[in-house]
Amino acid sequence: MTGVQNNRLRLLQCWRTIPLLLLLTLLYNWLSSRDGSKTRQIVFHVGPPKMGSTSIQMGAIDRYRKILTSRDGYAIYSTKDTSDLNKCLFRNWTLCLSSKSINNAWEQFTNFLQSHSNKNILLSTENYWNHVGSEPLSFLQAYKDVFADYNVTIVLAYRDLYRYWHSSYYQTFRSGYCGYSTHPSKMIPSILDFYQRANESYGLVHPTFGGLKHFSAYNFTNIRIISLEHEEENDDDSLVTRFICNYVVGAESSCETAKMKEKNQEQNQHYNIGHVLVWERLAQAAQQYNISTKGCKTIAQELEASLDQWWKNLPLICLSKIQQEWFLQRTIDFHRQLFPSIQNDDDTEQLIEQRFRQAMNVTLCDVNVELILANWHVYFGNITK
Repeated sequence: MTGVQNNRLRLLQCWRTIPLLLLLTLLYNWLSSRDGSKTRQIVFHVGPPKMGSTSIQMGAIDRYRKILTSRDGYAIYSTKDTSDLNKCLFRNWTLCLSSKSINNAWEQFTNFLQSHSNKNILLSTENYWNHVGSEPLSFLQAYKDVFADYNVTIVLAYRDLYRYWHSSYYQTFRSGYCGYSTHPSKMIPSILDFYQRANESYGLVHPTFGGLKHFSAYNFTNIRIISLEHEEENDDDSLVTRFICNYVVGAESSCETAKMKEKNQEQNQHYNIGHVLVWERLAQAAQQYNISTKGCKTIAQELEASLDQWWKNLPLICLSKIQQEWFLQRTIDFHRQLFPSIQNDDDTEQLIEQRFRQAMNVTLCDVNVELILANWHVYFGNITK
């Protein structure tokens, strides 16, 4: 027997002494360490606020929870728990990860992952991202580490810049302010003043772009953007259907069900609907100048009931032409950066401009409160004390 044959025999005898289970364990560990071998998914929807989060959370995740968990292999971490987790990490992520954390949010989350180690994970929160900050969010490292064994999909939502800031205006002043009109700090500012203050503080940035920068800084590579404006995806399905079918990886059963159920509800299924603050602002002015002694909410309701299409029947104050063009160009610039594959699509940019021009005649203008007060009887003569 040659030396080579002796070596082969000794090697064979050595391998025979290794238990089969250990060999399988070593093989599994080796396969698991390879990037291409990750089979479990984490789909993390991260807002931003005012971009369809309620529709995604209530209309998609909650509504199709049973199918997602029973047939598509997902475990769903609740929106409240995800929000609490993000709050914990945002405030002090090193403390949050320690045993000294007050609410044990991190321990609860890692226990959830361990107890569903054979499942895909779906979670969503729009809270505590500090999306307008310029510095990378350091607590994203905690997510990066705990997600190491998963294929991770980060889902950001998008809407046109001017639509976001208008919605943010409503969100900021929609509750509480109408009841405190005698207190200057509780007066609702005009939308033009709101834009000016936001621009001075933040530069009217796009929160989706901020989110993309934050997650990219921590090497999250699969970051996908779901658009509320539709044309970026060339898809006529509802937001709920598109989220489940195009962004929740492997959710075939939920997708099939959503396509059937949502088709007839696309036009009438809405969540967290906002409205303009024109009536509340006029009601506050009516109280302040003793035009009416009724409650602010009551005045606002009477004003709204008395007049349809306020933007056609009341005097308005709008952005100047220069401000309009700046706002429009900034909207298009962010769109180009977030959707580089269609940045040279003239048709898309024409649609953006068309939407913007329509909004300029309605939601991006504000009522001229001073002029209306001076001529109250002309516009609302029947609504007095």
